[in-house]
Amino acid sequence: MFSKQRTGFRLVENNPIAQYYTIDRQLTCPVPEPDPPVWKIYDAVSKSDGKEVSIHVYEKKGCDRVGRGRRREAIAELLKEGVVRLIQHAAPRILHVVHGPEENAECLAFASERVLGTLSTILASQDVVEPNLQGQKGNLNGNSELCQFIHYNFIDFEYRYGLCQITEALLFLHVSCQLVHRNVCPGTIFITSKGTWKLGGLEHAGALGKSDDEVLCQAWTTKMPKAAQPNLNYIAPEIQHKSCYSSSSDMFSLGMVYISCFNSGQSVIQASHSTSQYFKIAGQLSEKVAEILPLIPIGLQVLVDKLVNQDTRHRPSARQLVQAPYFGDPAVQALQFLETLDIKDTNQKAQFFRNSLIEVFPLIPRKLWLQQIWPSLEQELTKQEVMAAVLESVMFLVSECSQLEYLTYIQPSVRPIFSGPKTVQASVTLLEQLPILLEKTEQEELQSQILPMVYLALESNMSQVQMAAVSVVPAILDYLCDDVIRSELLPRARNVYSTNGADVKIVLSLLACIAKILDKLDRAVIIDEVLPLLCDIRLNDINILITVLDIYRVMLSDRKYGLNMTLLATRVLPVLIPQAVNPQLSMENYLIVHGTIQEMMDHIDRHQRNKLKLEGDLPKTAECLRIRSEKFSDNVSIPNLVIRRPSVVQGPMSSHCSAMGRFGSIPSNNSSGESSPENNNYLRVSALFGNRRWSENTLPVGNRSPLSSVSSPGSAPGSPVGLPNRRHSSATQRRRSSSNLLVHSTIVTSPLGGSVPNSLGKSSPVSSRRSSRVGRTGSSSSLIGGRKPSLAGVGEWSGSPPASSPSLLQTIGNNVCSLLGRN
Repeated sequence: MFSKQRTGFRLVENNPIAQYYTIDRQLTCPVPEPDPPVWKIYDAVSKSDGKEVSIHVYEKKGCDRVGRGRRREAIAELLKEGVVRLIQHAAPRILHVVHGPEENAECLAFASERVLGTLSTILASQDVVEPNLQGQKGNLNGNSELCQFIHYNFIDFEYRYGLCQITEALLFLHVSCQLVHRNVCPGTIFITSKGTWKLGGLEHAGALGKSDDEVLCQAWTTKMPKAAQPNLNYIAPEIQHKSCYSSSSDMFSLGMVYISCFNSGQSVIQASHSTSQYFKIAGQLSEKVAEILPLIPIGLQVLVDKLVNQDTRHRPSARQLVQAPYFGDPAVQALQFLETLDIKDTNQKAQFFRNSLIEVFPLIPRKLWLQQIWPSLEQELTKQEVMAAVLESVMFLVSECSQLEYLTYIQPSVRPIFSGPKTVQASVTLLEQLPILLEKTEQEELQSQILPMVYLALESNMSQVQMAAVSVVPAILDYLCDDVIRSELLPRARNVYSTNGADVKIVLSLLACIAKILDKLDRAVIIDEVLPLLCDIRLNDINILITVLDIYRVMLSDRKYGLNMTLLATRVLPVLIPQAVNPQLSMENYLIVHGTIQEMMDHIDRHQRNKLKLEGDLPKTAECLRIRSEKFSDNVSIPNLVIRRPSVVQGPMSSHCSAMGRFGSIPSNNSSGESSPENNNYLRVSALFGNRRWSENTLPVGNRSPLSSVSSPGSAPGSPVGLPNRRHSSATQRRRSSSNLLVHSTIVTSPLGGSVPNSLGKSSPVSSRRSSRVGRTGSSSSLIGGRKPSLAGVGEWSGSPPASSPSLLQTIGNNVCSLLGRN
């Protein structure tokens, strides 16, 4: 907030420094300070490069305590000498002067790095509620002028880090510059816009004695203007008692600064510009310090007690103080490294940004991330040799900050990297960490900056860059439409394979990309783009093969992927089946390959069966075949004949069977050579049952005669080829048929032997397909353990064979006549 207040704008306007900088508002404390600073601070901007700076102005006529005439000019010279010393002894812990002192009759001014104010002003403004005051923006030419109240609250870590910085500044002055500051107090400590603490106010600095011996000096006196003397509340006792100083005098003042940081900005000594009051409080210093110690952090209490000791021999040096455990915090050391980057080599920087800084990030308060860490990272991002390492720290910072913080502070510096030149490692790092940026990036930035970078990476000649680009594709799919994926990303991904198909790592990265984006693609894109790529990939490497099989199994799990049986049969299986005999497969991998192929075959079988069922082409069951056979048999007119196949017999029948096999026809009873009607019937039956197999039934061994090799068992008389043999199972494995119980008088026999099945499948009293072997005596005890024989010869041929053998047809005729006569 701002309030109206008369300031020195018009004085600064006439100062020569105004031609280099545009002066803005003055920084002031919202409450009166017990010791107002000599220098007034204004915000300003450089007219040449737009850099923000702070203008420090000493108004020669602005304060009555300064005095008049020569005194005023003497004070101005003293302050100017202090600015010159700041320039001469420039260091990271010393306030950086960007423009030297400029003086006119009214004021003295110089420009420094941008500061928030002095430690004294900020400590006075701690926990002060900002006043709700309205004002108008002031300028150099306006009538109303504004001041900016300082509102800044320190956290505990800032005290630790800031006090360490001031201690290092004193170490630099004592060791490197051989100077004693002599005015270490909150009014000479400046807090920069980055949050670092810088030491200024070298106007009272004096040379260090040889071997750090005491050096004579002027003690504080009321006879001189306060602006021309150090702050009495922080002066060491030996200066007032003995008018001499040494490096330990600065250490006493530093101890008082430590106390003021935890005591609302107040020193233990409150002399009120009175030397007598100073001596009085100095005599009670130990008691006063003991009362304040509980307010100080435990790790700092012992140090403070030693620093404010009136005996200089007990005070630690700046070097000893810097090495104290209180300042050995890893976060403090990391911030110290950032401030000394200019003197570090490339390897040290890379190691720090890749490892050390990321490890200590959680230990550093978030308040300091953008205030102190980001400015250093931003500066190093412009250097190609460390860009890749810096990007890792930057990405961690981006992941932890809010979107507003990213868009305000970080994005303006990161945007040029997308399209600008960068090393291969920097490109890989940026691509690998791209999902972090996408969470904070707006859609417009994605389309204009990030996607073109990804496209260029996919088309790069560097395999590392291509691999990183392929890996990051799944992360950006949620931000892209289907047209961009199909027309821009997938074609480039296929091109990566076409140019680097032999690189196993790139192929695996590409397959991993496909596996991740599969759920985000529609069926048409999968069939047109993904499946051809999977079919083209060479499966020489086992890891590639297993990854491809994993993708296929995912595609089989849901119909939305469009992997139908036609694609499986024509495009996928022809590629996968040869892999079943891949010599590189282990048992585990073989089972995976076999299981996937089997799953595909089952998929084809299931869908094909369903398709055929829906089309009405049902499978023919046994019952359907039986019904069809009966219908076919009913349409054929076949006489109900019982035909027995000639059996193999021994004895006198062998010559008769041989004679039958040598002739083309069987002679009839009238000894005529012409075919009889019975022969014609036999041929018709034989033609009908040409594919039926007949059993190889035989007569008992004692009545058998060798069958001529010319004849074929089961052949029709006069036929060159007999009926195919039919086998029956062992009689012991079948249940006994009722035909086994027939007596000899009910069995129709044939001189040639052999059983003939019922051609129509109807019951017949003279034949049975399950005929059993019957012995000569008609006993059924010989039925077990043999092949099922024919019933021929049982009865008539119980003795010797007949003298003559009638023809087959003649025998059939006689049997038919016998049956008709009985009926």
